[in-house]
Formats: sequence, C-alpha cells, structure tokens
Amino acid sequence: MKKKSLLIALIAILAMTMTLFAGCGGSDDGGDGSAAGGETYTLKMGGVDAPDDVSTQTMEKFAELVSDKTGGAVTVETYPAGQLGNYDEMYQEIKKGNLDAGLFTVYGSDTTPAIEIVYLPYLTTGLDEYKEVFAQGGDIWNEVEQIHADQGVKLLGFYNNGYVGVGFSKMSTPEDKLFTFGEKKDELIRVPGMESMQKSAEAMGYNTTVMAYTDVYTAMQTGTVDGEWAGGPTLNYYNFKDVLNYFVDYRSALDIYMMVMNMDLFNSMPEEYQTAIMEAASEATDFGNELLAQQDEELIQKMQDEGITVYVPTDEQRAEMQKYFKENVWPDITGPFNQDLVKKISDNLK
Repeated sequence: MKKKSLLIALIAILAMTMTLFAGCGGSDDGGDGSAAGGETYTLKMGGVDAPDDVSTQTMEKFAELVSDKTGGAVTVETYPAGQLGNYDEMYQEIKKGNLDAGLFTVYGSDTTPAIEIVYLPYLTTGLDEYKEVFAQGGDIWNEVEQIHADQGVKLLGFYNNGYVGVGFSKMSTPEDKLFTFGEKKDELIRVPGMESMQKSAEAMGYNTTVMAYTDVYTAMQTGTVDGEWAGGPTLNYYNFKDVLNYFVDYRSALDIYMMVMNMDLFNSMPEEYQTAIMEAASEATDFGNELLAQQDEELIQKMQDEGITVYVPTDEQRAEMQKYFKENVWPDITGPFNQDLVKKISDNLK
C-alpha cells in the first residue's frame, strides 16, 4: 500500500513538472504545422512596459505576423509589464533557454560595455536617420548581433522607445541658454546609472545625481531633484505629467530596446520559420518605430495644451548639439566601443 502511494505521488510530481516546463520553446510534431515537417512551436516573449504601451503593441504585432507567416505553426505568447521579470532577469533567462524571446533594454552589464554604442548621444536625431543607422545588416546591426551571439542570443530587431529629453518640475535656466552647452546650469537632474548618459547631462551643464527610475516621480514631487533624464515625450507625458512644468526636447539619446531570442531555439527551427521570424521582427519594429514617432509628436502638443511649457530646438541648434557632443563627449565615453566603428560613424556625421 505504501509502495502504491509512493508511486502515485511520484507520478503527480512528474506531471506538475511537465506542466511547468511545457510551452517554453516547445515543438509538437502532431500539430497543424505547414511545410516544415508538421512541427509547431509556442514561444513565450517578455516585455517591460504596460499592456497599452507602444513596445507592447510591437510585441503583439510581431506575434500576429509570425503566426500569419508560418500558417499558425509558430505561436508567440506575449507577457508585458515585467510579468516574467525585469529586463536583466529576462535577458539571463533567454540566455539559459528558460525564456524564448523578449523586447527590452539591454545594457553592457548583461553582455559587454561595447553594446552601449547604441546609446551614443546624438547618434541619430530623427526617424529617417535612425532607420539608416540601425538597418538590418548595417555596421551597428552586425556589431550588436555578434555581441548577442557570444551570449547565445539571437538579435531579431531594434525598437526605439523614444528620444531622450529632460523634464523639469522647476527650471531657472532661460530659454536662450538651454541649448548652449559648456556653461554651468543651476538645475539638479536625475540620470540613470549609465556613464554615457551621466556625461551627456553634465556636458549640457546640469548638476546630476544617479537615481533608480522607480524613485524619480517622488523625487520630482518632493523637490529632491529639479528634473529627470528618463525618456522621450511619451514616457514623460504618461509617467510624469503631474509633476512636470517644463519639457526640453533635446532628443539627445535613443532609448533603444532590442528584440532578442534564444539562439539555440532559433537555430533548431526549420529555415522557413527562421526567415518568417526575422521578417516579422523587421515589420513589427518598423510598425512600432513609426507609431512611437507619431505618438511623440502628438504628446508634445498635448503637453502644451495641458499647460506644460515645451522647448524644441531648431534644426540648426540640433545640428550644433550633435557636433558639440561628437567633438567633446564622444572621446570620453567611447573607450569600450569598437573604435573602427566609432570612427566610421563619426566620419558619416560630418
């Protein structure tokens, strides 16, 4: 009787274990798959933003396109809002093969500092320039693709979550000095713990303090900081509008997300599915990039309509800022990057 009870318990434990691991990169030869041997796959994909955020819509578009392009043989289940962990945790789980794919920020601490070349200030300042610089098969794509490959991760695409501006609860710098760099400003602004962004804010003349993103709203509300370096118009409007009185649309750096997938899983799939996934990623990130750019423009107007003072530099001022950063900031922050690539990018900006 005891042996029988033990056998039943072992069977139950085994069943629970199989349930927990089912669906993560799983394939099934008995499904309704198309030409690729009848195999079907269900992929889990994690994101960090809210269900209605453009990045989440980008993941959903990717899932829709993958299903369409594989005749339903590959299904992508999306999990936004950090349901599967923060970006660091999800990247590590993708490396291990415990999570199939994701769309989020990837920093040097997860890979190598060289990957942060994508956050180089004033690398691009508009959508058309962005599309050219981050094109699949381009120099930056090839560099970042290899960095991920060394981690056992496949790069599927880039998504720009917005150009970084600075939002302020209080500001004393006059408008004519906002876009003049090299002179000290009075404001204290929060910056993330990334050297390139810290030095960028300091190059603009601001006093800086490193602070976790989750603490920024309260710090703005209580006056601990005067402003925040956190993201573009969309992020500032939806997350900080109640504590914002001013927004400066510097467009100083890209808030790049990377769409990535476990390399072994990708390579194990039939070639036609690999092609479908890459095509779907390209189309989905194009969709997201276009939608975000449009939304940013609309929300700048909405900020103004709701009483937030918005400062937007002219094209000439933006070109001067890009030149200033390339000459005065890049030399201080590009040490860990591929120097041949840095030179090539710098030459192209002339």
